[in-house]
Amino acid sequence: MKSKRKALSWVRRRLEKLQEENERLAYQHQLVAGLCEGFDWVRHMQLHALQPDPELMLADNASRQLTPGSMQQHFTDILQTEAEVQLLQQLSSLSVSQQSSSNSSLAAAADNSRHDSCSNTPSPASSCQLVAPPGDTMWLLKQAYQQPWPQDCPSIDKVTVPTLVEHFRATAHALSLQLVQLDACEGAAEQAEPLRKVQTVLLPHLRVIVELCSSSHGRHLLATVYLTNLETGEQLPGPDMPRVAWVTDSLQLTQQQQRNIAQGSVLADKLLTPLLDELRDLQLQQGGGCTSPDNGSCSRTAAEAARTGKCNAGASSGSNAAAAAGAAAAAAAAAAAAAVAVPGEGGAAPAGQDTAYAVERMQSLLQQQQRSARMKLLMGKAASLRVCFASYLYGQLTWVQLARLFVLMFPCYPIAIFVLGAVAAQAARAQQQQQQQRQARADSPDAYD
Repeated sequence: MKSKRKALSWVRRRLEKLQEENERLAYQHQLVAGLCEGFDWVRHMQLHALQPDPELMLADNASRQLTPGSMQQHFTDILQTEAEVQLLQQLSSLSVSQQSSSNSSLAAAADNSRHDSCSNTPSPASSCQLVAPPGDTMWLLKQAYQQPWPQDCPSIDKVTVPTLVEHFRATAHALSLQLVQLDACEGAAEQAEPLRKVQTVLLPHLRVIVELCSSSHGRHLLATVYLTNLETGEQLPGPDMPRVAWVTDSLQLTQQQQRNIAQGSVLADKLLTPLLDELRDLQLQQGGGCTSPDNGSCSRTAAEAARTGKCNAGASSGSNAAAAAGAAAAAAAAAAAAAVAVPGEGGAAPAGQDTAYAVERMQSLLQQQQRSARMKLLMGKAASLRVCFASYLYGQLTWVQLARLFVLMFPCYPIAIFVLGAVAAQAARAQQQQQQQRQARADSPDAYD
């Protein structure tokens, strides 16, 4: 009898593990579909913004209107071919068959949130309400994308590191004031106005982040500010990981929040790792390919970017790699022009050798340009993924927790990819403790009596 009970206990534990695995995979599927839907939504919004103005078509400069080819060029940061666009649309429409009933309710919530994103942003009902509605993981990204540009921040073409630091500092200060008011509130009715003000501070700020991440220059600015002390303006050697861990503990996330955010961290690692690995390999190749004396800086930049690798990927948003790609492309273009003139310089070498040298040189430069284009594409995709996972992370918090994240991290900026990792580590510790407790109960003699 005891052996049968022990076998039954093992079967139950196995069933629990399989159920947990099924729930984990179903949630990751839902998150992937949400990412695809978010990418597709942004793509359509950008296409709509780039459509030629009918009134301008009647003007003299109609020939300068954007063509379909030039519009497609704007999306090379995310999608390279039409096949990728079609795949994106297919993935965003998939559903989990095992949870059809729950998915229908999630789809309804997503439709409602999409309707809200086209109208005024709804105010949070309470301090316990999550930022993103159920079933719409990219809700915050869509909301931020449609926000007006904040008045205290210069236009995108005039933004500098000092102005960004000042904007981030003002954002943290405004959020801290609203948190003080929220702590003094005694009921939900009194919290409504401070919560609304928290929204009005955070959404325009996130609009700035989304806009800056859409260009290599903006990503370079963000990379600098992310590693800047927002209070003193001094450059930091790296992200303050102990502070990140302390802040995530201070947010007092529920177990469900921890699990959801940990799932996002796992998926972020799965999607970003292949991009960063390929980028690192291209950087090493590009560094080795810059053999001309004039291209020495290109080689050093690429090698340095490759050495920093994935550890600084979240903080830098690939600024080193983007700089390497840009430098390599410029150097390759300059060298290509020079290569045409080199064969005939001295006149001493045979014509056949000159031709062979020119062909070999041009092929090498063409490969460099192709690698540079691929590096820029990978950096754009990685930046887009980081924006989406930042939106997901923030959406899994309450507005109060999100405000506390910014305030408690000050004078550092809360880099989402590191916060994801810290919460994932927190969830892993909690899960390990639960497994140890279950194992202890299973090993207890009373378990089979």
